Amino acid sequence: MTIESAEEANSSDSGTPPIPWTRKDYRLLVIAMMIKLGDGVEIYLPGVITQKVSCELGITEFQEGLLAVIFFLFCALAVAASVLIVKHIGEKFTLFLSLYLSIAFAVVCAECCCAKLLHPPPLKSSNGNLCRSQ
Repeated sequence: MTIESAEEANSSDSGTPPIPWTRKDYRLLVIAMMIKLGDGVEIYLPGVITQKVSCELGITEFQEGLLAVIFFLFCALAVAASVLIVKHIGEKFTLFLSLYLSIAFAVVCAECCCAKLLHPPPLKSSNGNLCRSQ
């Protein structure tokens, strides 16, 4: 098959021109990109959290890894629990409850972070090791 015949086959497969993207298609694309970005943040975030906690509390690397395992274990338990909650109170209410709780906890955590910025912790942890850059 030559290049010209392949181009002809692709252009005249169905004999109809391609359908242009609609506004709904673009919205779905943006939503899919936001979901993909959110998944990436959720995968990256536990490492940042455990690093920050290990510097402040002076825990070992093993305890830091255990903290990450516990985080993912409770995420799995939360998914299982959310199925039961959805069966009892409905999907829409559960989604809104999750959204509003996420916003509330984000605001609380932002308040705590702003307070920490005003009084930064020392560069060395309690066990004498240098904390990693934040």
